[in-house]
Amino acid sequence: SSAGCRDLASELLVPWWSTMRCFIALVACSAFLVLSTADAQSTVTLRNGIAMPTVLLGTGYMSGYLGRNASETAYLNVKSWLAHGGRGIDTAYMYNCQEGIGRAISESGLDRESLFVLSKVPGTLGYDETVQRVMDDMKQLDTRVDIVLLHWCGNALHLHCTTESIQDSWRALEDLHKNGTLRSIGISNFCDDNLDDLLKTATITPHVHQIERHPGFAQTEMVQRCQKLNITVQGYGPLGDPDRCDAGKELMGDASVAKIASAHGIRPGQVLLAWQTQQGHSVTPRVEKNNTAHILDNLAVMDSASFPQLTQDDMAALDAIQASSKCWPVGVCK
Repeated sequence: SSAGCRDLASELLVPWWSTMRCFIALVACSAFLVLSTADAQSTVTLRNGIAMPTVLLGTGYMSGYLGRNASETAYLNVKSWLAHGGRGIDTAYMYNCQEGIGRAISESGLDRESLFVLSKVPGTLGYDETVQRVMDDMKQLDTRVDIVLLHWCGNALHLHCTTESIQDSWRALEDLHKNGTLRSIGISNFCDDNLDDLLKTATITPHVHQIERHPGFAQTEMVQRCQKLNITVQGYGPLGDPDRCDAGKELMGDASVAKIASAHGIRPGQVLLAWQTQQGHSVTPRVEKNNTAHILDNLAVMDSASFPQLTQDDMAALDAIQASSKCWPVGVCK
């Protein structure tokens, strides 16, 4: 009968509709989690009022660095980073991956105002070439850059940085900031003497200083100097780069790090990131091989609403770590 058919159809449709409702709810929940992660991300406020994410995706020294695969590796990592809620990207002209980063940003469909892009140019160039390099950098990225840092002056070879090249290159960044091309400007791997040279003629004090930093290589004196000058510290290699350095492997396996991670139900890498972000600093961890789990771990540290806070005892234990040391040859100051 028609009534029997209606009853049978009703019985068949109920489980189908229940399944669909569960599926729709799951999709909506997943989308909410990604959006929530982006919305909850913490930032540090630079001296000029610009908000910078506490965690930026590092794109240097990835697989294929300076080779033909660098751009494609960056594309995959940045694409995944943005898809999972990341909004800050750290790069440099010399990383040879700008095209891939720009492609990932373009394909994301995200509002450019929601992103923060940091790049770097060598401090050896002088005024005219610095301006040209910044413009070339943005052309390759196919987007504007929020902040540019003078890169690599403070290292064992000094990369031929001179007082004149530092001052002239910095003057170029100052002018690019003053005319609105750059929202902020800064430095990377500067030693005290490099910073002294810059400040002698600077009309704008750097907004950011990016240095290698992690427990065991805390660069305390430089951090204190930056704090006195109201320069935001940003740490690269915050995990000690365990994929490149034995010191990093020791750091990730340190008993104090493991104990703190277990106590809070988080991962060792998250402990090391939180050690810096809780001090008000920014970090630029890299992600190898498009590792989604690693990306989500890094983003979780920025979720101020749910990520556990390290205690004073935790921070003191991390401050006391001596097993690690610097990983990168740059940043070797006199």
